[in-house]
Amino acid sequence: MPYYFLQPDYDQLWAQVDDLRDRIRQAKEVAAESTEQSSETWHDNYDFEEHQRQIMMLSQYLESLVKILNEAEVVAGIVGDEVGLGSRVTVEDLATGQMFTYFIGSYMCLGDDIGYISYISPIASVLFGAKAGEVKSGLVGSTEKTYRLISIDNLGKSTDIRPNQSEEEKGE
Repeated sequence: MPYYFLQPDYDQLWAQVDDLRDRIRQAKEVAAESTEQSSETWHDNYDFEEHQRQIMMLSQYLESLVKILNEAEVVAGIVGDEVGLGSRVTVEDLATGQMFTYFIGSYMCLGDDIGYISYISPIASVLFGAKAGEVKSGLVGSTEKTYRLISIDNLGKSTDIRPNQSEEEKGE
């Protein structure tokens, strides 16, 4: 199964892999330095044991990221008027009347942007394939949610159902 990535997320994934490799190398250096002690303290070498644990933990994480990289596929994002990978959507939660804006991103969203969700998230799964104005329902966690799609922006093509939206509200 391929893991789909937008180019910026794919680049961040590679940066994270490089960072993990550096951290593992540093942990190995510290662990090696800690073995230079006398044989009398070898059995009680906290630095060595702690860095060995770090190496094991970081290596397992690195292995999982490399597996994802091996099956990663960079995509440009959706073009058109339906919700898909790369869509910025504004929805109204019909139960609460609250409005939310989400950007539907890659398999792994490595940034910390608020509203940036993976295409495999429950919310994205509910919204995928919908058009502006449609009402979509589905489980998000253990709660049945119903959303009305207010607007969709796919690679510069916007679809908005709010007829009296000012230019300021549109972000122009």
